[in-house]
Parts: sequence; C-alpha cells; structure tokens
Amino acid sequence: MKRLLAALTAVAGVGILTVSLWTGAEETGPDTGAATPAPNTVIVLEEGKNFRTVSPPQPTQSGDQIEVMEIFWYGCPHCHDFEPYLLKWLENKPADVAFRRMPGIFRQSWIPAARAFYTAETLGVLDRMHPALFKAIHEEQRGPSTNEEWSKFFGELGVSETEFAQAWDSVEVAKKVREAMAQVQNYGIEGVPAMVVAGKYQTSAGMEGVGSFDAMLKVVDALVDKVRTETKPAD
Repeated sequence: MKRLLAALTAVAGVGILTVSLWTGAEETGPDTGAATPAPNTVIVLEEGKNFRTVSPPQPTQSGDQIEVMEIFWYGCPHCHDFEPYLLKWLENKPADVAFRRMPGIFRQSWIPAARAFYTAETLGVLDRMHPALFKAIHEEQRGPSTNEEWSKFFGELGVSETEFAQAWDSVEVAKKVREAMAQVQNYGIEGVPAMVVAGKYQTSAGMEGVGSFDAMLKVVDALVDKVRTETKPAD
C-alpha cells in the first residue's frame, strides 16, 4: 500500500492537505459481510495486520479515561455504512472509555465537511447535524457544496444565517480544521473510517487482518484492554 504523500499550504486562513491517494482495501471499501468473527471470537492483536502503533503517541482529550476516536469523512460511503455498527458499539461502551470523532482531511475537497463538523460543534447542534449530513449526502443525494447551501442546510437544524456565518467563518473553526488536518498525518491514517485508541494505536477495516466493521470494533476492544494492561499500576 502506498504511503500518503502530503503537503500543507495555507489558503484563506485554512490549510489545505493535498495527497497522493493509496491503492488498497480502503479504496474499494472493506467486505463488511465476509470474515466477520463469531461473537465469542478472541481477537489476537498483530502489529501491522490488525493494528498499527502511532509513533510518537499523540495527546488525548479524555483525562483519566481511555480515548477511542473515529476518524471519518462525511462523503465516504464506508463511513456512512459504518455508522450503525459504531452506534451499536457505543450503546455498550465501557465506563472507562471516552469516545469522540474527528473529521479526516486528505484533500482540499474534504475541508468543507470538516468545517461543517466544527461549525456544528461550536453551535451545539452536532448531535443532530452529524446523522442529518450523512443522510443528506448518501440517502438523499443533496450534499451541500456552496456556502449558501451549507447555510440552508444548517437552517434546517434551526440555525439562523447570522449564527451560521459567525461560526463558519470563525477563527476557532478554522483553527480546528487545521489541527484535524495535521493530526491525520500524526496518526498515520491511510483511509477512513479508522479508529484510534488512546492516541497510541490505530486500526481500520481495510487492514489485512481486519476485513469487516465488526472485526474492527473487536480490535478496538482488544486495544482498549491492551491500554488498560499497560496503565495498570504494578502490584
């Protein structure tokens, strides 16, 4: 699999990440039905096959909890398909795990969706915007593209044009977009959806030893157990 070739430039206050995309499982999407482990299957972690170590480890935002983070793109059909699996996993999320999402940015055309994510977060409507945008793009084929269309989309969520413009054009949102762009590089992510555990390990359904969304979440569980073991005080 080809490694990402990336360069950051600054355009209108928001950096742009240009990449040479890979060829591999993530490009065509995982086979979400095949190779799904049985419910009681024990996952054996294998570096390079079903997870990779993030080097150096990246800071987390979860305090004493173990952070599990999804990296995704709203325009990605596999991210849309992964959502029900992820929501089901979240229903039984362990108490010592904190979950968050981060939009991945691999090319300039991915920036507006990331901007929408952080705009919604700033306005306090992310819980409603997140499923609505996936639905608009993948089920209704009406993904916003211009600023006017984004404003109209947020209007459907009860956000006024003024509120939208203030958040969309804010320094805070631009800063978060730039940070997300850099973090994708730092985590070594090669495709979406991907999961990062404790800022130290990452996995995706496109990896050779994963192959399905169910398996990816089982690898996440195993990585969480690994982190627990690593951080457990010595007797």
